[in-house]
Amino acid sequence: MDSSFHKGFIRALSIISVMLNILTLSLAFTTVTPETTTNDSNITSTFLIYNKDHNKCVYAVNATKLQAEQCNAFSEAQHFRWISSSQIISLNFSLCLGAEEIKDWVKIILLPCNEFNPRQTWECKNETLFGLKGQSLHLNYGNNGEPNVMLYSGTGVWSHWLIYGTDNNLCSLRYQDSPDVWSQTNTTNSVTNSPDVWSQTNTTNSVTNSPDVWSQTNTTNSVTNSPDVWSQTNTTNSVTSINIMLQEGCFSQTSGGCFQNLLDQIENITAQVLPLDTVTNILTMVFNTSEKILESSSSSSSGNPAELVFYGNHALKTSEKLISTLVKATDTNDSVSFTLASVEVEVFMVGPNVTLDKIPRLDTTNSSVDIDLIGIAKNNNETRSAAVAFMSFNTMENLLKPDFFNTSDDTIKTMMSTVISATLPKTTNTKLTKPVNFTLIHIREFDPSGSLSCVYWNISEWIVDGCSVLETNSSYTVCSCVHLSTFALIMQTSRPPESNSLLDVLNLVCVIVGLVFFSLDLLTFALCQWSPGVNNVARINICISLLLAHLLFLLTQQFLRLIRHHQVLCAAISGVLHFLFLSGFVWMFIEAVLLFICVKNLSQISSKKREVLSSRYLCVIGYMVALVVVGVSVGLLPEGYGSEHCWIKMDKGFIWSFLGPVCVILALNIILFINIFINLNSTLKNLNAEVSQMKQTKIMVFKTLAQFVVLGCSWILGFFTNGRKELEILFLILNSQQGTFIFLVYCVLNNEIRQQYKKFFRCLCPGLKQH
Repeated sequence: MDSSFHKGFIRALSIISVMLNILTLSLAFTTVTPETTTNDSNITSTFLIYNKDHNKCVYAVNATKLQAEQCNAFSEAQHFRWISSSQIISLNFSLCLGAEEIKDWVKIILLPCNEFNPRQTWECKNETLFGLKGQSLHLNYGNNGEPNVMLYSGTGVWSHWLIYGTDNNLCSLRYQDSPDVWSQTNTTNSVTNSPDVWSQTNTTNSVTNSPDVWSQTNTTNSVTNSPDVWSQTNTTNSVTSINIMLQEGCFSQTSGGCFQNLLDQIENITAQVLPLDTVTNILTMVFNTSEKILESSSSSSSGNPAELVFYGNHALKTSEKLISTLVKATDTNDSVSFTLASVEVEVFMVGPNVTLDKIPRLDTTNSSVDIDLIGIAKNNNETRSAAVAFMSFNTMENLLKPDFFNTSDDTIKTMMSTVISATLPKTTNTKLTKPVNFTLIHIREFDPSGSLSCVYWNISEWIVDGCSVLETNSSYTVCSCVHLSTFALIMQTSRPPESNSLLDVLNLVCVIVGLVFFSLDLLTFALCQWSPGVNNVARINICISLLLAHLLFLLTQQFLRLIRHHQVLCAAISGVLHFLFLSGFVWMFIEAVLLFICVKNLSQISSKKREVLSSRYLCVIGYMVALVVVGVSVGLLPEGYGSEHCWIKMDKGFIWSFLGPVCVILALNIILFINIFINLNSTLKNLNAEVSQMKQTKIMVFKTLAQFVVLGCSWILGFFTNGRKELEILFLILNSQQGTFIFLVYCVLNNEIRQQYKKFFRCLCPGLKQH
């Protein structure tokens, strides 16, 4: 009995001991969970980035798209955390909050964390205002109807952010400067002797002796002694650890050696399929590195062409290799697309059981491609499948410059499109069944005198073999090519003639003289006594419109170098010039109408004036017509204003917003003058009385006709100059001396006005004798 009791007692003690061990392990586990107990001040909690005015939180849709939606504390896409004194990481994507560029109104995106990248360093300003560190650019949502979170210079309520559920700004949960460790573990996790580490593990993960490491693992992953590493592992599709790193010291200053080392690592990737996030992150790293090389080379010199070609070729090769890993087998059809700051990508795949007769057109922001992928797949007898990868590079022209297009004539080469690339990855038979058509939107102002060429990149230069222009207009060009490669649209224009200082001086003198006579015209019309039958309202307003237009044009040309840098000011000036010159033409038409009424009603001119020719109505018509034309032009194409000379742009036919109304007015004036001559001739035959009035009317007809020829037809001369110096000088003199002409015709040749001038000069100089 004593023995059985003793055995039972020992068994009970064993059970109690096991239970105590379990309880101890539970408590030990609880102490390492960051959400429950920690005394380390540098471990910060996750938070939601909240805008009080919108009552919404920032939501990471993907690495290139951050928007705002109703706050949801259970949505991991809305959770962020400080990982350094100036960096915020997205828990859902394990990438840091950043901007596409450091400039106003660009998208906020997620970038591979890099403490040396100024595009992802943030700070709180003025309590809840939040923006890039050291920049007057802030996190913003809601302006201009933009659905994405943007970087914006404004400081309104839509740029102020709180931690959701509190009244505290985002920096109230700021990361503290000590061993720099944040750890989150779902099961068992160990972090030892590891500064600057953020680690998230779904099962078992160990990070040891590893500075500056970010690691995400879907199964079991170990990173050791590996500086500046981005690592992602995914056992789906049999992908093994892909570690792409920049050498130490390459974050602050990038050299060709850094870029070459990065390319070598990518070249060693043997995986046939990679996750989309892996591809986008490596591509971002490649293009960021190439941009740094360009910045450093541009600051020191114009850049070595051989180096630019080298970097460009390797960037293309790397991009094509990475994009090919997105292609996977499909039975019917599938597609992948993404957008980064430097490249847009569309991938389309078809399989043996595809039901489409034709694949949809692949579109990017500034280009598109039509390709017979179904026919190509049918030519692959073994697999009956094919894939096309279409890439549009936004910054590649900085490497593959248009000057690499070698032609026999000395012209200026301008890149008119983004550089695009089309390949057939993982497709055995790449022979095209029909030519491929690319639609390239013009990214720069189109010069109608320029020559467009569809070109492709051939190792070290742009050439045209196998490509031709199928269709073109001022806004886009369609290129047709019989092969796939890297393509672009290049415009060739003649080099402008050297600046003629004599012509510039002549222009300055003529315009100043014209302004002086416009001023004399206005003083004469306003101060001198005119016959009761003379109506000067139209002439006065012609002089006002043209005086202001020529004065503004003169000042603009003198300060063009300063004004050109302010695009909004330049566009505003061109709009005002458009309005003033059009007003001058409208008033010229009004004067022709007044003359027509005068001839039509010689004996009733006074009563007609009082009835239908009130000065108030004339002013409304004279300026409102021009204002309506400019308003409609701005509404239809606001970017049509602000050319290099702060005038109306020539592309997209926008110049016809000025030339169209001018041609209509000139045509109507011609019709009116024909009617005036017919009516005047008829009146002369039928009336024998009031000969003096008839004589005065004939003189007015002559003067108005002469004014029409000088003021109106001189603009037509501008169509035929074509760089001919003699015509340019004639056009310059005729247009600048319009005020001089008006003074001669209406003041000097008017006997009454001449007598008043003589009287004025006698009063001014009493010693003068009357002759």
